[in-house]
Amino acid sequence: GEASLIRALNHFQAVQLWGDCPIAKTAVFSISSDSFDQAFNQLFPARKPVVEVYAQIIADCQVAIDKAPAASNKFKANKMAANALLAKVYATMPNPDWAKVKQHCDVVIGGGYTLLPTFDHLFDSAHEGNTESIWEVNGDGWGSPIGAWSTFMFLGTDWKKFNAPSHTLVKAYTNNNDTQRLATTITRENVGWSDSYWSSTGYPFAYKMRDTNGKQNFYIARLADILLLKAEALASTGDFSGAMTLVNQVRTRAGIATTTAANQAAAIDKVLEERLMELAFEGDRWFDLKRMGKAVQVLSQQKDGNGNILSTASNINQNRLLWPIPQDKLDANSLLTQNPGY
Repeated sequence: GEASLIRALNHFQAVQLWGDCPIAKTAVFSISSDSFDQAFNQLFPARKPVVEVYAQIIADCQVAIDKAPAASNKFKANKMAANALLAKVYATMPNPDWAKVKQHCDVVIGGGYTLLPTFDHLFDSAHEGNTESIWEVNGDGWGSPIGAWSTFMFLGTDWKKFNAPSHTLVKAYTNNNDTQRLATTITRENVGWSDSYWSSTGYPFAYKMRDTNGKQNFYIARLADILLLKAEALASTGDFSGAMTLVNQVRTRAGIATTTAANQAAAIDKVLEERLMELAFEGDRWFDLKRMGKAVQVLSQQKDGNGNILSTASNINQNRLLWPIPQDKLDANSLLTQNPGY
């Protein structure tokens, strides 16, 4: 059950990044003359259509629901995590199944989870395995299998500015008077450089992953994500009031005013902005923009510190919604094909 869910998660990330992709179901440990043809086909596979990849993901999630550990095992691939992943899969796949999204969100929401009263407690390393957590990775220092390099590089308050907050994010916090999530998500430092995006005084950095020793946990799924995912499903099926009730549940925890939406477009935009503020730097924004059909529209309007649209924004187009297939993989495997536009 655990292995199936981890495989589902990997395939889900792959199909979102590259579109059609190989389906890997067998590990190759050795090759002999008897097993050569089978091993060759496994090591050098063709890309499978998106619909087939999603079918495999759903099948693996169902196995996890049947066989994975109970929800109390937050540090393992567990049954509730499988429901959470399935909800997002059904929302993301071609022709989303919103009824299935709501069904699996409801399983998770009814699973005994609660929002932590204080947002910062999600990331202060003193509340691991908390009541909001559905599935989290247990950071265990530099010697652990996941290591500490990723978290060390994530904060990066010197030359490692890989996760500089966007003006869109900071503006969202400011416009909503969202001081709690702003303080938890972004820290500022005076640095020895300046650029066209931010000044050298009070340069902003991502702050949720704030421990650089590799011991801080990080979430694969938590309740607020699922509440907002159900809100998206409700908004997409015409229940704007129900969608805003869930959005406001998350906003109330953040200590900001409730909001309303009079139509579907407004409701979707409210959900997207709330996910931006709630889940910033947790690996969701790019997939959210793509899932909601907003990626080109939003990213082509990104601005620098002077309010000018970034010169790189013109590079955002439909082809850029998928990554290129790495050239070394194309060279090694003649069955692979490149994505359009690369």
